[in-house]
Amino acid sequence: MGGSGGRIEALSELNTDSVPLVGVDVSKAFLQGVSLPSARSLRSNFNEADERNSNFSSADLSYALLNGENFRNSDLQRAPLVVPTSPTPIFAERISVMPISQTPGSIPLTWEMPTSAVSIGKR
Repeated sequence: MGGSGGRIEALSELNTDSVPLVGVDVSKAFLQGVSLPSARSLRSNFNEADERNSNFSSADLSYALLNGENFRNSDLQRAPLVVPTSPTPIFAERISVMPISQTPGSIPLTWEMPTSAVSIGKR
C-alpha cells in the first residue's frame, strides 16, 4: 500500500465500477500512482494530497479543491477544471503538470507546463 491506507485500491476499484467519486475527501492523502481515468470527482477535496505519477485523464475535477495538490508527472489530459470564477471548462492539455505558485485568497491552480502555462485565480 505504500502509506495510502488502502485508499489507492479503494478509489481505483470504485472508479472501475463506475461509482461517482463526487465530494470525496482525500485531503492530505498519499495517493501516488492512483489511476482514476474518467472519474467523476467534481466537488472533491484534494487539498495537499500527493498524487504524483497518477492518471486523471478525462476525469471531471470541476469545482474540486486543489490547494497544495501535487500532480507532478500525472496525466490530466481532457480533465475539465471548472472553478467558481470560470464559467467554462479549462482543459489540461499536457501530461506533466506541477503546481508552481499559490496566492493567499486565490484559487490555487497555477501550473507549469512544458510549452505553456494555465493560471486561474480570483479576479
